[in-house]
Order: sequence, then C-alpha cells, then structure tokens
Amino acid sequence: MRQRCRSEGIEPPTEGQIERVIASALRQHETAFAAEIAAALGPAGCARLQMLLTSEGLLAEVKADPGRLGLDTLLGEIGKLEAVRALALPRNLFADTSDRLVAAWRSRAARMFPSDLLDCPEPVRHTLLAALCWVRQAEITDALIGLLVDLVQKINARAERRVEKELMGELPAVPGKRGIFIKMVNAVLKHPDEQVRSAVWSVVPGGEKTLRRLLKELMATNRVVRERVRYQLRGSYSHDYRRMLGPVLAALSFRCNNTTYRPVMDAIDLLARYAARDAQAERAAPGKARAAAHDASDSVPVEGMVPKEWHEAITDDKGRIERISYELCVLIALREALRRREIWVQGAGLWRNPEEDMPENFEDNRDVHYAALNKPLAAAEFVDDLKRRHRAALDQLNSAMAENTAGGVRIKTRKGQAWISVPKLEKLPEPKNLAAIKAEVARRWGTIDLLDILKEADFLAEFSEEFVSVATREKLPKPTLRRRLLLCLFELGTNMGIRQLVATAEQGEDGEAALRRVRASHITRDNLRAAIVKVINQTLAARDPKWWGRATTTASDSKRFNALESNSLTRFHARYGSNGIMIYWHVEKGRVCIYSQIKSCSSSEVASMIQGLLRHCTDAQIEANYTDTRRLAGRVRVHRTAGLPTAASVEEHWRDPPLQPRRRPQHVEQASGRHRQPADRLGQDHPAVRRHGQVRHRPAVGHHRG
Repeated sequence: MRQRCRSEGIEPPTEGQIERVIASALRQHETAFAAEIAAALGPAGCARLQMLLTSEGLLAEVKADPGRLGLDTLLGEIGKLEAVRALALPRNLFADTSDRLVAAWRSRAARMFPSDLLDCPEPVRHTLLAALCWVRQAEITDALIGLLVDLVQKINARAERRVEKELMGELPAVPGKRGIFIKMVNAVLKHPDEQVRSAVWSVVPGGEKTLRRLLKELMATNRVVRERVRYQLRGSYSHDYRRMLGPVLAALSFRCNNTTYRPVMDAIDLLARYAARDAQAERAAPGKARAAAHDASDSVPVEGMVPKEWHEAITDDKGRIERISYELCVLIALREALRRREIWVQGAGLWRNPEEDMPENFEDNRDVHYAALNKPLAAAEFVDDLKRRHRAALDQLNSAMAENTAGGVRIKTRKGQAWISVPKLEKLPEPKNLAAIKAEVARRWGTIDLLDILKEADFLAEFSEEFVSVATREKLPKPTLRRRLLLCLFELGTNMGIRQLVATAEQGEDGEAALRRVRASHITRDNLRAAIVKVINQTLAARDPKWWGRATTTASDSKRFNALESNSLTRFHARYGSNGIMIYWHVEKGRVCIYSQIKSCSSSEVASMIQGLLRHCTDAQIEANYTDTRRLAGRVRVHRTAGLPTAASVEEHWRDPPLQPRRRPQHVEQASGRHRQPADRLGQDHPAVRRHGQVRHRPAVGHHRG
C-alpha cells in the first residue's frame, strides 16, 4: 500500500490506519458474504441449521471425529452423515466460493460453542453452520470409507490370525519325519503282502499316535489353510459384521470410470437391491429369515469378481450363489478398487473422482505433461521399456550372484517364498572430532530446557507469526499471545497436557482457561504446517552448503509408534500384530525432516511418499528420494529416484546398475532411530519461561540474530 501511495503521490497512512482500513474491509466482506449465503439457504434452510443449536448434543456429534475402529463406530458415522444430509444444503451453495474461504469459516465454527454461535448475528450464524456442515459432510464421508476399508482388512487379518493360532496349537512338530518315511517305504517294499498294521506300524516310533500327528501336519497345506480362513471369515461376517452392508450401500454412492471394474459395480448394485428388499421384508415381518442364496433369475457377476479358490465356497448344493460368501468377495474386491481409486464415492473429499485431481485441460496438453516427465504416450511402450530394464538389471544381478561378486546378497526361503537377503551393514565408526564437539557444547551451554530451545527457535525464525486466529479479530497483545502459543506448543509436543503444565509451574495470568482459548483459536493444522515450513526454511538458509550441501535428496520411510487402543487414531497393523499409529517421514540428507504425516496402517506407502515430495512446501529443491520396496521391506533396500530426474541420469542409472549393496546413507540410519543418541535430561531447576529471548548459559559475545 505504501508503494502504491508513493507511486501516485499520495501520503501513505500510518500503521494503525492501515489496520483499521483492512479490518473495515474484512467486516464489510463478511457481512456481504453472510447475507448472500443466508439468502441462498432460504428461511427453511436457516431453520434446519438452527436445529443444530436447539437439539441437545447434535452439534457436538457433527463436530466429533470417529472413534476406534469397529462396527459401532462405522454405524455411528453413517448416522452422523444422515443427520448432516437431512439439513438439505443446496448443492451449489459454495460453488463460486474459494475453498480457503470456506475452510476459514469452517475452522471458525468448529471452535465455537453453541452459546458463541447464538451471540452472532443470524446471517453470520447460519453461514458458519452452513460452512461447517458443508465441509463436514465430505469429511464424514471420507471417514466412513476409511472405516469400511480398514474394517474389511481387520476381518481378513483376524481370520488369518485365528487360523494360524489354531494350526500352531494343533500341529506339534514331529521329529525325524524323514527317517520315519524311509522306514515306512522300506517296510512296504520289503513286505508287500502283509497287513499295514503289522508291516508299517511296527517300524514307526510311537505307532498310531505318531502317524496321526504326521497326518495333521501333512493336511495343513495351503488349500486347507485357505478353506479354514474362508470359514473364519464367513463366521465373523455372518454373526456380526453383515449388518453393516445395508447401511453402507444406502449411505454411499459408488462410481467408476473404468470399464474393467464394471463387474464390481454390477455386484454392488445387486447387493444394494437385496439389502433394500431385506429391509422392506424386515419391516413387514420382523425376525423373518433372509434368503440364503441369490435367485436363479439374477445375473450374478462371478468372472473377474470372485477368486478361483472361492468358486466352490460361494455355490450351494443346488448350484446357486450363496449370499454371505458372495458378499464377502464383493467387499474385498470393493476395498481393493477403492484403494486403487478405480472406484470413487460421490460427495467425498479424499475418495472423490480421481479425474478432478488432474490438471486443467490435461487431455489437450497430455503430450506436454508426458514430455515433462520424459515418458512415452503409449502405455504398452512404457511397460515394455520397464520390463526390458528390469530384466537387464535382474540378469546382471544373477550373473553377479553366480560369480560371487554381489557383496553377500543371496536368495533365501521364508514361509515357502523366495526372499532376497542383504547382509546387515556394519555400524560406521564415530568421527574423531564429534566427541570433542559434544564435549564443547556441553561445557559451553550445559543442559538446556526444551522450552528454551522452542523459544530460541521462535526468536530466530518467528514461526509464531504463522498462528493466525480463526476469529475475525484479536485483542491479546503480541507478547502475551506469543508466550501462550509457545506454552501450548510445548504441551502438545511433549504430550504433557495443559492442566499438568499449569500445575507444574507458576504461569500467572496464563491459566488453564487462557491457554485452552489460544489453542482452540490459533493452533490449526494449516497454521502448524506453515510454522513448520518456516522453521525448516530458516534451518536450510542458515546451513553452510560447503559443509551440509544442497537440500536435493530425501529418504522416506514409515515408523510405527505404539498407542493405546482407546486412542481414536490407533489402528491394528497386521505386520506388527498390535495397535499403533504409523507416521511417514521425509528426511533430507542433512538430517532435517521436511515433511511428516499420519498414514493408515493398511494403506500403501506410495501415496504417502508422493504426497510428501509434492506438498512439503519448503525451499528444498528435492530431485531424488530414496525409499524401500513395500513387499520386501526389511530385506531389500531399493534406492530409487522418485522425483523428476533428467533423461541422462535415468539412462546412466539403468545402463550401469550397481551390483554391490550400497551402504545406506547415515541420515537414513538416524531417521530410523537405529543410532540415535539418548536424549539429554531436561533441567528441572530452571524456570519454564524467561523474560529475555536468549538461551540460558549462552554467552553474549557473538550472539546475534541472523
């Protein structure tokens, strides 16, 4: 504004005048926008939104996140979605409004109590509620789909665990099986005309008991295991989880753009018709048993829908398709199609039509986008080239293993499958000067409080300025707001809690209620992400490239943290066999984490890897990313370029692929926590917040802000 005024020869206003002008413009825009939305809602729509405030607990239910993974939680989300849809918001209510503006109104409404909303003018109140319900409708739909995907996975994993537990208990190891078989074959060949009991049983140690144990062990084949897994799946689904099918199909509208998945869509339509018919029959005659099989006149999609090992299981003795087994096959196929985004859900956010994620005019500029990625337009040409490069690399690996020049890489067998085993890397020796540096840091600064480090980071990076209030105005002085923000961030980062923080230190005017208000109005996901980006950018700018290099390469991997089952974010992980939370990290080669995110335990890491590379929003120019393969995690570390490399670098990599197992960079080891040093004890005799802005024990000489 000052530049504009000076260019036009106008005296620029003072800082206070600028703030008043901006605040006045924002109020005028808010009033006009609220009046426009209220007019679009109409009296009937405003009355329905008003019911959110008059109905006890309804607004809190709409705001609440889903609980722990389970059938009751899924049914509760369906009820919540139906309550929001009952408001009948106009489809194009916010069609011409910026998503950021709607998100701002939604964040503001989410942090207001019913009494606060009642104090607002009616147009503003109805706009806040409309924005909240508009966004929550898509969020609840996404949560419902996520629960469905995880619940199907949970049913399958639980059945496999039960079968494995049963087999482990029923199949004791029979020692000396090879010797027993040799004795039995020799006895049969030596006495072909004698009775089995006298000729064979007499040479087997333990007699009949040992033979029966051998029979159980031999019967535990893959086919028997699959049959028992199907039996467990059918039992769990029919006794409890089947009652979710009708409500889910009634609440969600599945769509598909790929004709290959037409059988899945036809199967969903078939199940929806039967679910509606069962509901109508239940209302007419409560307690009446459902039909066990599909009608012979129905066209039931089986080819490409039902796995081959399930063909016998879904057919009864009359040749009809059993409903329970077929519904399980449909749910499993639907889960895989949803995860691959081949089937999407209308009205969802994360699970929306994937074509909406494409750039504008993508079809018209397809050749331009493919040329930027250095990829051919024809899919067959891309696949053939990928096969050729993989075959050449595997042939070279095979030759190296045959010549014993692969650096210890060998093929092993695990659970009947071939695994590529890479020898463990030796721990790198600690640099000689590192111990001296640690000793000097401890001598010069001693033990520093974690809160002091947080305050010093804000003193240098000023990340607290990114925490903007969701309200329309702020009255707190900036020093007071900054102090309360740091306290809230400290209790969130340490999981200490506001009540415990206030109880352990004399905070004066920063009481529990004051800290809770600041956390509710200022600490949002977007604000926190912006503050993290600012700290990362300041860190990258302060590093000397001669010592640290340029931030062009990252390593990404997930880390599982144990969590209580009561935690709403915890999920069961089939690989670890317990509940926990998965966090996916992108760590730059200079030991700086540029992006982190929570991922589902059952989701693929590919999407998380790509999201971190595209949305880290830092100044780091990432050109390559090192990650591990999903199926061979823990065995083979395939360092692959996940950015947009040049054509020359790609051709050079595939012309001469490395045979020796590459030593993992040290920053990857530190990111995974293998060589992490124990944390220093926080000093307990230091006050939490100091009045000056420098780290304790730091000498004044040479200390400057830069």
